[in-house]
Amino acid sequence: MTETQRRILIAVGAFVAVVVVFALVLLLLPTGGPGGKSQDFTLTPTPSATPTPTPSSTPASVVGTVVSTAVVRDVPSTLAAQIATLVNGEKVDIVGKNQDSTWVQIAYDQGGTKQRGWVSVLSLRITGDLSSVPTISVQTPTPTPTPTPTPTAAPTLTPTKTPAPDLKVGNVYLTTGGTPLVVVQVLNVGTAGLQSAPIPVLITLSSGVSARCGNAPLAQGGSCSSQSSAVTIPVGSSISLTTNVSLPKGGSIVVVVNPGGLNAPILELDASNDTNNRREVALPSP
Repeated sequence: MTETQRRILIAVGAFVAVVVVFALVLLLLPTGGPGGKSQDFTLTPTPSATPTPTPSSTPASVVGTVVSTAVVRDVPSTLAAQIATLVNGEKVDIVGKNQDSTWVQIAYDQGGTKQRGWVSVLSLRITGDLSSVPTISVQTPTPTPTPTPTPTAAPTLTPTKTPAPDLKVGNVYLTTGGTPLVVVQVLNVGTAGLQSAPIPVLITLSSGVSARCGNAPLAQGGSCSSQSSAVTIPVGSSISLTTNVSLPKGGSIVVVVNPGGLNAPILELDASNDTNNRREVALPSP
């Protein structure tokens, strides 16, 4: 038997097997119900099992206990309006928090109804997981800047000068008829009279001038001090003081009454800048 004949035989055998199976199927099918009529069959679907839902877990509540008097505000800010006050030990439900968890929104009882407001976390002892509480975005009030007051310049006070005498050197001349002594006119141009006080006088010689201080010779460029007896000079008045300095031939001298400035025996007006109590004069020979 050749290969071709073998393949044809296999194909014919397969065909015969198919025909036999088909015939058996026809024989096994029912041909009709009672009375010779064919019977219809209805397929009833099998109900599928309904899945039992898994119960979701209820988040644990977060509770706050007031540890000190707590101020409830309408928004999370110390600038916000105060709407209630909670006392120490009072418990509240925490239902929200702000962005940085420094304030929490609470549900609290007021007059038998639940109210909501915001409390600082510093006023509560929190029980539960605060991170599980939703974050609530709330517009908080912006603080109004306090205007910086413009400093008011303090008025410059003009110091009031205490009334005092002010001694000024007037005319300077030599006596005549005998020993030529230096005479000094002293004027009071201050705001108060000089009351019964001795006035010191200092006379300094210029170079080339010979003189005597009392009975002693006075060297060129030397100085001689003398002092008057106690005198009184009202404001605007003057007095002439005869010194113990004699100038037989005249000459240039510098006269200072009440020398010493602030340390002078007589406290004068503007003593720290007193210039009118000094005078340089050239006296002619008598």
